[in-house]
Amino acid sequence: MLASPATAAPVQVEASKRERQRVVVLDFDYSATSDTNYYWSYWRRGNASGISDLIVDALVDRGDYIVLDNSIVGGRRQGFVTDVSTAVAIGRELGVDYVIMGSVTEFNISTERSGGGFLGIGVGQRETTANVALTARMISTADGAIVDTMRGRGSAGDRSSSVSIVGIGGGSDRNREDELMSRAVEQAIASLVEDMNR
Repeated sequence: MLASPATAAPVQVEASKRERQRVVVLDFDYSATSDTNYYWSYWRRGNASGISDLIVDALVDRGDYIVLDNSIVGGRRQGFVTDVSTAVAIGRELGVDYVIMGSVTEFNISTERSGGGFLGIGVGQRETTANVALTARMISTADGAIVDTMRGRGSAGDRSSSVSIVGIGGGSDRNREDELMSRAVEQAIASLVEDMNR
């Protein structure tokens, strides 16, 4: 027995909703203007591929798209992909519907210190804040049109006390800074992916 049009239409709509589109995330470039050295030492590599890898993981976890492993892009280009025509060409070669390309626009650690001392003994307060900002575009491989723009921002802070004696410094806590930066990166990526699916 054939389904009536009134019955068949909802079934077709539900089927279309289940059809996930294919995307690939290209390595993000780094366009922030501050704390460049911290960025390079944090990732220990010369590009923002770490950010791209984490975005891939976040998209896979959401399940809204079929996400290609961006490691297969490596042999198809050298350096960052910053122009739409190259991104579209890569996307078509990979057979995806969309290419996501973006930039790290902020990636820094700021520290504010306060305190005083007496008889060679100093007591200080240190407030450290990590800030990360990302921007991205989703490009259609069919015609090169920008179908969506996304932004993500993350921030993580910490306040600590230290005591120093003349001749013995309090030192810096790089591990703590890395932990704060990791938290800020995670927040920025979550914000970006949420903006993508708004």
